[in-house]
Amino acid sequence: MVRAAELGKALYFAGWGMIGGFVGAVLGEPVSSNFSNKPIGELIFWTAAWSAVNGGAIAFMIVFAQHRYLRRQWRWTIRVVAAIGLGIVGGFGAGIVSETMYQGIGPTETLRVLAWGIEGALVGTALSFGVPNLGRRRGFAGGAIGGLTGGVLFVIISVSEGLVDTAGRLIGTAALGFFIGLMVMLAEQMFREAWLEITFGPKESRTVTLGAEPVRIGGDSVRCAIYVRELPPIAFVYRVEAGLILCEDVGSGRTEQVQPGHQQHLGRIEVTVHARMDMDKSVQAEVTESTKRAKSTQASPGRPGVQTSPTTFHLCLPRGAVCTLTVGRQLTARDIPGLEPHTPDGIVAEVARNPNDPKILGLRNLSHTTWNVTLPNGNEHRIEKGRTVRLTADTVIDFGQASGRISHG
Repeated sequence: MVRAAELGKALYFAGWGMIGGFVGAVLGEPVSSNFSNKPIGELIFWTAAWSAVNGGAIAFMIVFAQHRYLRRQWRWTIRVVAAIGLGIVGGFGAGIVSETMYQGIGPTETLRVLAWGIEGALVGTALSFGVPNLGRRRGFAGGAIGGLTGGVLFVIISVSEGLVDTAGRLIGTAALGFFIGLMVMLAEQMFREAWLEITFGPKESRTVTLGAEPVRIGGDSVRCAIYVRELPPIAFVYRVEAGLILCEDVGSGRTEQVQPGHQQHLGRIEVTVHARMDMDKSVQAEVTESTKRAKSTQASPGRPGVQTSPTTFHLCLPRGAVCTLTVGRQLTARDIPGLEPHTPDGIVAEVARNPNDPKILGLRNLSHTTWNVTLPNGNEHRIEKGRTVRLTADTVIDFGQASGRISHG
């Protein structure tokens, strides 16, 4: 179920989507002058160009709304450029598909609605790059439903008596942006498992969906989804891993599991963890099981052979740089110079558990470079993109321009 506050969030993004659709229609109006008396090939191109302008404008405004919603300063990051660029590409592709079908099958209103649905789906997918943990499927589904709904309204508007083509395009495209923003946000809220509630004051709070993509909180307005000026560049990182909600204190290098209801004050904000009821139960069960395991392995004074605390691994790099390797820790090109990330988030390596034995940790290669690994026994291995090297003391990893040694303690 969507709460009233969450519906307000969806309407907020819908309003910005509507502005994007209207602006896109205004900017694309000169292109629409090429719709008449053109060969089919040219008509398809100009329709695609008009649709690309709309898609890019809607994507831009909704990503801009995301920054305003979380009180972030606007920055042209890779994710922002990717979202807007894909909105343009998605709009262009939708225009080609829709006009080709329109010309091949015939001018029917059903095809026109379907065309708007295609554009909405592609723009919604593009927005998944700009909205944390929206996800491709939720963005696609929300955008498709929004596009179809906007398409129906567009047809109703366009056939209204006395309404000229220009006014019909302006109002109809604004409606498209409204419903894309609305449905994408509703899809995000209805199918999320966990989220953060960020309280800025007595009457102002925001929500951010949690998932596999880390949600960073700190004073770096480019790398952090939640910007708090007085905090370190990246102070805390939240994410969901294997059904558990994890919080990493970057300063200390510690990662702990947190339960729904967990709160902490960070500068001027208060962060509260929330989860759906079914996930809440699974987290509670995991906490209980973890507590039992901890008690069963707790050492008694003077009792040999029992580990009293988990081993902490470190990656020792040149010039004295040391990275603490805890579960979920993500390293960027700033941490390991010379590596290029495979994804737009800038992550080149990540610490993960072995799915067959959670007690074993490994460092996963998320870069384009193949690592050369020398194990303590002298054996050498190549760790290609997507593969993981087990964290073992005295293992040496050659990253290309830099190399590091794994230590523990």
